[in-house]
Amino acid sequence: RKKTGVFLQDFFLFHMSLKENVGCGDIEEITNENEIDKAIELSGAKTFLGKLKYGYDTFIHNWVEREGVEFSGGEKQKIAMARAYMNNKEVYVFDEPASALDPIAELEQFMNIKEKLSGKAAILISHRVGFARMADRIVLMDHGEIKETGTHEELMKKNGLYAHFFNEQAVWYQKNDKVEAGLDE
Repeated sequence: RKKTGVFLQDFFLFHMSLKENVGCGDIEEITNENEIDKAIELSGAKTFLGKLKYGYDTFIHNWVEREGVEFSGGEKQKIAMARAYMNNKEVYVFDEPASALDPIAELEQFMNIKEKLSGKAAILISHRVGFARMADRIVLMDHGEIKETGTHEELMKKNGLYAHFFNEQAVWYQKNDKVEAGLDE
């Protein structure tokens, strides 16, 4: 357990400070601001810290503390992901780490994860397959069974279930690319 950082799709942010929420990722280091800062940096949560009146001491939720902050879905995910990054783990498991993000932001999130976890073991779980082409190994499961494994190129050549999902979802990514470039009518 001490060697594994886990982010689950269904997470909860506790009614306490941002730094305590992140510190829960390694309870023995819950007050170690250096480790908390590293975890927040890795998760990408540092991007919105500048707008917080109390910084790391900002209370999450305003149900208990009036000055608490309600974060967006993507911001909440980044805070919860920071828990997984606490104390430089050896293995990371991320279950839908970008489900609150649009497909383009999701791809950026996965690229960020890959860059920051270079040299570590990471298992990324997602129903969207656009990011999978970055993986060293893809394992496609269907109804609890492994159906296909390989690299993106190998699975595309097989023209099986992975290729079907990838091609089906690629249309959506291409449409977003056109809209962002101003080419959509």
